[in-house]
Amino acid sequence: MTYRENMNYKTIIGLCEAILDINVTLARHELGRLLDTCGLNEGVQFVDGSTFRKHVKHLEKNYRHALSRAPGGPVSNTLYAMGTRLSVYPRQIRLVWRGPYSPIMSYQHVDPLSSLRHVGVTTECRSAGSLRTSGSICFVDFETGEAIAVVVGPRTHVDSHAVGSNENDLNLIKLSDLCHLFDIGGVPEEHFVVVTADYCNLEPAEIERLKSLSVAGRLPFMFGRLAEFRDLRLIVEDSQIGIVSNLPGTEIVATSEGRPVTILQPGDGNPPLSCPVETLRLSEGSHLGAGDAYAGGYLAARLTGSDSASAHLSGTGEARLVSYSNSARRDYSANLTELFGSYIGRRSNVPDWDLVNRVRQSAGLSVISCGQTGIDQLALTIGQKWGLATFAIMPDGRRTERLDYSTDGEDNFGTASVIELGSISYRYCTWANVFLADGTMLLDYAGSEGSAETRHACRVLGRPLLELKGVDPSQLVETVAAWVRLHGVRVVHVAGNRASGLGTADLAAACQYLDLALRAAASCFGILSTKRFIKTGQPEEEQQNPLLWRIGFPRLDEVRDALTPAIFKQPNPNYDKAKLTFGTKGGEVCFAKSADLVTMLDRGILDAAFVGSDMLREHVTSDVRVVGLSGLFNALLAVVSPNTLDLSPASAVSQYPAIAESYFRDQEVTLVPIHGAAEAWVGPGAFDATVDTWRTGATAGANHLALVDIIGSTTLAFVINDVKCSKEAFDTGMEILETLTLGVLPPDTEDVIDSLIRDQ
Repeated sequence: MTYRENMNYKTIIGLCEAILDINVTLARHELGRLLDTCGLNEGVQFVDGSTFRKHVKHLEKNYRHALSRAPGGPVSNTLYAMGTRLSVYPRQIRLVWRGPYSPIMSYQHVDPLSSLRHVGVTTECRSAGSLRTSGSICFVDFETGEAIAVVVGPRTHVDSHAVGSNENDLNLIKLSDLCHLFDIGGVPEEHFVVVTADYCNLEPAEIERLKSLSVAGRLPFMFGRLAEFRDLRLIVEDSQIGIVSNLPGTEIVATSEGRPVTILQPGDGNPPLSCPVETLRLSEGSHLGAGDAYAGGYLAARLTGSDSASAHLSGTGEARLVSYSNSARRDYSANLTELFGSYIGRRSNVPDWDLVNRVRQSAGLSVISCGQTGIDQLALTIGQKWGLATFAIMPDGRRTERLDYSTDGEDNFGTASVIELGSISYRYCTWANVFLADGTMLLDYAGSEGSAETRHACRVLGRPLLELKGVDPSQLVETVAAWVRLHGVRVVHVAGNRASGLGTADLAAACQYLDLALRAAASCFGILSTKRFIKTGQPEEEQQNPLLWRIGFPRLDEVRDALTPAIFKQPNPNYDKAKLTFGTKGGEVCFAKSADLVTMLDRGILDAAFVGSDMLREHVTSDVRVVGLSGLFNALLAVVSPNTLDLSPASAVSQYPAIAESYFRDQEVTLVPIHGAAEAWVGPGAFDATVDTWRTGATAGANHLALVDIIGSTTLAFVINDVKCSKEAFDTGMEILETLTLGVLPPDTEDVIDSLIRDQ
């Protein structure tokens, strides 16, 4: 099959790992001093993991004001640009990202996959060889937007099993990864589009293999810089006939900063095209990601029928737009009506610009639903029970069947953040929820019209769907966990039948299903230390003491009420608010304030405790070890203010004075420790900002406050006193943790658990 015969690709599969760019933007002379201090040169440099993390810590300590984080990587950036260019649904081409990823990577300030889903890219995750997100550090000249130096951390090569092998699949891949496939399996049979991505050397055998792919029509496009193609010996320049390609069946698109783009079309006798570009003026924008954006815009146009000249205009348009961003991807706001309104025959009176980011301003798993009676509201209730961020994305006027038919009872949204769309349409609401989520869980007992619409929306929008009703109950936890990990689902849409379509037995079964499903999904974002109990024995006096251990729990009502059934294996145990006793275990369970639990643990009064990880960051402890992070009872640690642009407040209050002091250490901020609701201090204007927890932003929004910056996150953690803890306490705590998280927690194979808490 030749190049010209095969332009009917239906799926573009981007093969790469999840990457976060750390951009440090300074004046040129400051960058020079910084590079000298770090022992770095200008240009691209590849370093090992420990060296990369050392540079990151140095920047975070000394240049935090100049840092920004954003998803990156040439393949992902190109996919992103294709998504923004294709835009409206339904699409001619399906976009897929496929690579190693672990949900624990979402503890980073920026989830590397969220922006891809935002532009309609389906994510298919493979097991990650490392729990650390790969990254690059870009040193950017503030005045020109030019990347003076790029430090690239360690990378993982593409798994050969991830390559799409259907004849309508086109695999987007870095040249280094394609050469790796050559090394492990010879010349592949699949189709590829290649980005050079700073690859600097090709062996003669690799050039021949690329040529074989090209001649066979399996390498239709290749993108890179003109100088790279020369250095790689993929093109040669002749003084008489000009540029000649060594890949006769490949359309080579070669960029050169500030100069025309050279396009070498396949086939004998076709002269190269020289397509002009508009040069950015100094201070007008950034060059970060411009080449990737050009490749994405060009490729999207070519694969949907445009000629090379028109595709060049599409590519330069994307490159121009990304130049106005401080990262390698342009800002993109999804107007839902423009994306799918015409297709479904419904529209919103407002653009719904900010909803994608709104439901992701949270830690761990977020749960969204249309807020309808029945399954929708049940999912919100169960999500809140386990301390998850919950959002009801509803039709205008909070429309439900109770309003439609004036039925008895009241709608129950609990503490969910209720967001009304600019349309009363149930259909529009369904499509909006499917689009905003990373995946949908559907519980359909009645074969309803609404459930059919949910399935249709998932197919068209490229979102994964998990039908819960057909899952064997004994396999439910394992099935949900595998689905969440496969698709990297961090925002889950739960849909199903209305209350009027559910019988009593259906509702009871749905309650059990959703409780297990949401707990299993949330626990995928936790982690369990591989270090087990070390101490071999207890002093003789402790062995004779009938009270062998004490474990502490937060006195917060939501945590206590959810945990006590797991502790006592009873739905409504009788307990005193201060203390509970395990008669059969020979130990004691204490309820206290979270801050007091950490102090009691550090002083050896407690053997172990379940406590929010924010307390471990706020209070310095010496003998406390984190055994597991649950993924339950989550929140962000954030700077909150009436002014989202105010990064330098004059005064602030916080229940976390140590964390706040560390955050504001380079600024002259009057910091006042408080106990209680921070919005009562900041809302009326007594103080400029607060460092506080943020789950959905509903309380902050009601007080006209907004999230300014994310410092980190918190979740319920199981911790022990490494010196005092008895084996009985450790084993009991582990049993409780496993009961809560259903045995789903992934192992901490790289000892990153402490850094997730303290070094965010």
